Formats: sequence, C-alpha cells, structure tokens
Amino acid sequence: MAAFPFTVNPDAPLETRIQPRKKTASFGDGYIAEAPDGINTMLYKDVVFTWSQLTATQKDTIVNFFKSTKGVDKFTMALQPENITYNWKVTEWSELRTQTNWTVRATLNQVP
Repeated sequence: MAAFPFTVNPDAPLETRIQPRKKTASFGDGYIAEAPDGINTMLYKDVVFTWSQLTATQKDTIVNFFKSTKGVDKFTMALQPENITYNWKVTEWSELRTQTNWTVRATLNQVP
C-alpha cells in the first residue's frame, strides 16, 4: 500500500462527513422502514482536505498521486498533530488556480 507523498499538512479545519450505512425498504402506502446495515455502520467517514498556497510542483505531486490510485487503491496518510496513520481512498478532488498559487481540495474516504 502506498503512502501519501506530501508532507505539508492540510489546512484546518477538516470537514468530516459521516453517513451511517442503512438499509431502507419502501412500502406502497408511503411507509418506509430503515435498519442499520451491519454492525459498524458509522465506523468510517469521509474527510474533506484542503491544501492551499501550493506551488505548481506541490499541486502536481498531490494530483498525480491521486491519479495513480485511480480512486480504487488504498493509501496511508498520517493526520497531524495526532500523528496517527489511517488508510484512505480518494473519491474526488479539484484544483483551483489563483494568480500566484494553487489550491487542491480532496474528499478522502477512511477505509479499513
């Protein structure tokens, strides 16, 4: 499993999205029944990371790494200041160019 190659921490705050997994059954009279889908339905989360004030080279390092994962390969990345390493998959990213620098915003899904 690859390690995230960039050492600059993302900007704070990090936006965390947690969407519990659930099963839904819709009935003809408009009634909906929902139940948790499995045991650990809220174990993993999506986190939106933003790196700003990047040079073109720094932006290319991040974006090329995300492209190399093809959105399906897991990679490791440590979150600071805790310095705890998690496994991630990238689900989407965007690049924004200002007059003098770049910003990369990516949604990463924490995976086992």
